[in-house]
Amino acid sequence: MKKIFYFLCLSVITLTFSSCNDDDNDDTKKPTSFDEIDEKIMYSFETSSQSMSNTLDVKVILQGEESGKSFTAPEDINIPFEVDAASTAEIGTDYSIDGYTPTETAAADSDEPKLKHFITVKAGSNEGSVRFTAGESVTKIKEIILKLNAPEKNTDKFYLGNYDQMNIYITKANTDFNNFAGNWKPVEITNKLNWINLEIPAEDYTNLPETFNADDYLEIVNINDSKKIVPHVTGSLKNYFCGAEHEVSFLSVENFFDMSMIDNWDGIDIIYYTIKGANKYFSATKSEPADLKIGFYKVDDNTINIFIHEYVPTDFFYSSFNDTFFGEWNFNAPSVFGITYKFTRIQ
Repeated sequence: MKKIFYFLCLSVITLTFSSCNDDDNDDTKKPTSFDEIDEKIMYSFETSSQSMSNTLDVKVILQGEESGKSFTAPEDINIPFEVDAASTAEIGTDYSIDGYTPTETAAADSDEPKLKHFITVKAGSNEGSVRFTAGESVTKIKEIILKLNAPEKNTDKFYLGNYDQMNIYITKANTDFNNFAGNWKPVEITNKLNWINLEIPAEDYTNLPETFNADDYLEIVNINDSKKIVPHVTGSLKNYFCGAEHEVSFLSVENFFDMSMIDNWDGIDIIYYTIKGANKYFSATKSEPADLKIGFYKVDDNTINIFIHEYVPTDFFYSSFNDTFFGEWNFNAPSVFGITYKFTRIQ
């Protein structure tokens, strides 16, 4: 009886190890050539925009249509990208690309050349990157516009993902979102002089959103690169920050000037984010959640400015927004209807 029991145990153990080995073989089996791949492969930049003050690794990712992120390249894959002629940054002066001597190809829509390069995804991986380095002499924002193209080899195996264009903003501004983390109390609107200088009728901005209650504050958090604004407001700002919390994602860095800044004609470099679910109408009576453009500027460690630069004037600026002159402007015209708020840190 003991021998039979021993034999049965040994058989179970043997079958278990065989089964495990079979599973391992299935898991580790990877294609070694494109002939073995029977699915389409998505290629894309990792994101649509980033800022660069020193260096930046520009990344391209691959995913299988069926295998997803588990896809790995069976061989080295060169994915071409071009520096678009519309870029304001000049390679060799404003930035460099590691390991590249650029070759020029004619741009389809411009007399200026594009610069053609490759990002290599190594065999066994599903991503590749190349390092950009900002030039030391950059003093104003410069933009690099990258366009991604399909691999020239096995082109029929690939399809484009979310991001075929990437905008890189070269700036000396510190774009680290942690600069804005903390609890911030609204103090005042700081750019009323803009509307005076533009001769917007005073009655059109008598109903400005500038009622701040004693306990109003914005909680700005960045946890594991998850950026959020959590509003604790019962005054006017609740008409914009209308959700329990709002995710934000980096959008761009842009130089901004309005007529309240006549002592600083060079303007300032604002860091723009996309805020999700804010009220498009910035109104107490009309609400529609939308993804909008919001700006941040660090004045000092205890003071920041927040720029509401995208909304549809409803409770204020309504007449000016709809008259014959300002009707040429839409709600993306921050130099006319943008509102600048000063916030101070709650210690």
